[in-house]
Amino acid sequence: MPAANVIGTLTSADTFDQLASEWAEFEDVRANPLLGPQWFKAAAQSLEYGPLRIVTVRNDGHLVALAPLAEATQLGARRLGFIGAKLLYHPGGLIAGDPAALRTLCDTIVGLRLPVALLRIEKDGAAASSFAAACRGRGRLFVVSSPPTLQVDLRCGWQAYVATRTAKLRSDVRRKLRRLESTGKVQIDFLQPTPRELDRVLEEAIDVEADGWKGKKGSALRYNARIRHFVSSLAGQFACTSHLHVNFLRVAGTAVAMCIVIEHGGRIWGVERGYREAFSQFSPGKILLYETLRGICERGLDGYEFLGSGDPMQAAWATGERHLQS
Repeated sequence: MPAANVIGTLTSADTFDQLASEWAEFEDVRANPLLGPQWFKAAAQSLEYGPLRIVTVRNDGHLVALAPLAEATQLGARRLGFIGAKLLYHPGGLIAGDPAALRTLCDTIVGLRLPVALLRIEKDGAAASSFAAACRGRGRLFVVSSPPTLQVDLRCGWQAYVATRTAKLRSDVRRKLRRLESTGKVQIDFLQPTPRELDRVLEEAIDVEADGWKGKKGSALRYNARIRHFVSSLAGQFACTSHLHVNFLRVAGTAVAMCIVIEHGGRIWGVERGYREAFSQFSPGKILLYETLRGICERGLDGYEFLGSGDPMQAAWATGERHLQS
């Protein structure tokens, strides 16, 4: 006789640590850090949200599915959504070990009888179809398109990848690098800061970003305490496992571009990047991305994942995209 599912709705911030080892074992979580306990713990510690409603499904004592949700209030009405999704706008997802567990999870979420917003989940994926089935006859389902995230597949090797980029992009990087080298010694630093080094390294990265267009716009980490806290918390967790990387492009010792990335599932995932506006004529962000991608190939990793909603700069480097819907 099959074991009965045990449903739980957890509301304590300690849940992330309590579930961490089980949570990390899901196949989707091993491949995608945006679905992992570190990501949602950082969001819960840093961003505004209502009560946590982390829905879990256990079978024979084993965690087989979960949804990292929290309540929010909009126009006076309560609703559920992925923790931090509204502010971060990063892709999300429901986490399950098999189709049956996913169906139970979706049925449970719908059974909470609150409006639910699942932002930027895989288009036409298992979660989308299971949730649609759970809503049938029990609620109204609205599906809207969401911008894709772009990715760079580097398994073919560096020379083969570069050969697929446009001649304009390749020549532009070479030309801008030569011009930058004429102003001073150019150096690329690939850092893996330890927890003890982290504050100093992050402060330098934040300083670079604040000196660029994001600083003028007021959206840089320096001026957005909640997102800065999220990035710092996330970086701290991945620094503990040596999976945090902070890369700098320097000219005469001064950092002019930076990127904060995490290594997970054989890939590099972009978290933040920025450059100093005074050096914009040299496209320092483009040069640093070029060197970051080359470094990924040299280390034998599979590729690079852009987050956010894509932009023309990303498209020039991308080899594919993740199709999303909400």
